[in-house]
Amino acid sequence: MVKKYKYHDTSAEYDENISEISRRAVLLDTASSVDEIMGVEGMAARHYWNCFRRLLKNPAFTRCEYRPSPDYVNALLNISYAFLANEITTCLTAKNFDLEIGFLHSIHYGRNSLALDMMEEFRSPVVDSWILSVLNKNQLKAEHFHVKNGDWRLTDEGFRKYCGLFHDQILPWREKFRTQSNNLKLALMKGETYEPYSE
Repeated sequence: MVKKYKYHDTSAEYDENISEISRRAVLLDTASSVDEIMGVEGMAARHYWNCFRRLLKNPAFTRCEYRPSPDYVNALLNISYAFLANEITTCLTAKNFDLEIGFLHSIHYGRNSLALDMMEEFRSPVVDSWILSVLNKNQLKAEHFHVKNGDWRLTDEGFRKYCGLFHDQILPWREKFRTQSNNLKLALMKGETYEPYSE
């Protein structure tokens, strides 16, 4: 995604962030454990979010944070990831997966680790790029949010508008979620390598 939108930011800093992401990705080839993989991902993520921040016209976003959401951009990311996880959970459930057993996300009682694993394939193309578009087009703005106990949340009007926008965004992706869920099942049954989604 950050390469796709590079024409929005031709600065040396943006290029440096892309180079760092690429450099970290190479380290995955020699990673020997899940902890090493997640460590590489964590280092690359910092540069990814630097690019994301620079692509936003409104500088409300500083870094990616989970709850409480420190700004309305994080609030949008958090709710969108939750909705995306629900979509993928539905598709994996239809294929009779045990959702608590993941590959990268460890087993944690009550957590759908497998859905979180598959969601990683779709965070950037489904959610992140869409949020950039929605915010840069002013379809959702600060006025659609309020702060409660230091946590940014959508107002009732903002939530209604958000749901309509998200529905339009997610609809064409649902077949891709179903396809990837089926591909994962077939790969496991045949003992073959699973190929994650890529644009």
